[in-house]
Amino acid sequence: MSSFKTCTNAVSFNVKNFIKWILIGGVTGVIVGAVASAFAHCLSFAASYRESNPNILFLLPVGGLVIVFLYRILHYENNKGTDDVIDNIHNDVNVPLKMSFLIFVSTVITVLCGGSVGREGAALQIGGSLGSQIGRWLKFSREDKKIILMSGMAAAFSALFGTPIAAVFFSMEVA
Repeated sequence: MSSFKTCTNAVSFNVKNFIKWILIGGVTGVIVGAVASAFAHCLSFAASYRESNPNILFLLPVGGLVIVFLYRILHYENNKGTDDVIDNIHNDVNVPLKMSFLIFVSTVITVLCGGSVGREGAALQIGGSLGSQIGRWLKFSREDKKIILMSGMAAAFSALFGTPIAAVFFSMEVA
């Protein structure tokens, strides 16, 4: 009888944990997915605008100065970008919410002015920053913060590239 009760308690815990992560992961996916979708639309607009206005390339140095200015006024000059997100998974390093804003804006400015940037690192940083913030808001344990950060990364990749299964495996591989 004792082993039956232990088994029942384990099943109950697993079901509660499953429901918890379905709900929290779903909310995280919606929030991060919406931001990443907006990011994708802004990048598309910036690229098409730049293609129809090739002289905007001459504003690339000005765009760079605007980006540096933003990083300075928000006191985020010494960020390590993607490395901060990966360090958060392994060492519980704080990834501030402002990272997602700065990466969003600076990537759009760079694309608009004709600079060369990829979406992959930006997706990782935006998703990781937002996921990390959600974990802090919910006062998660270190292990739960790691899971929600990876959920944020997967949501951003999925929204940007349309590959939800690959995004999940990528996030797990980073960990």
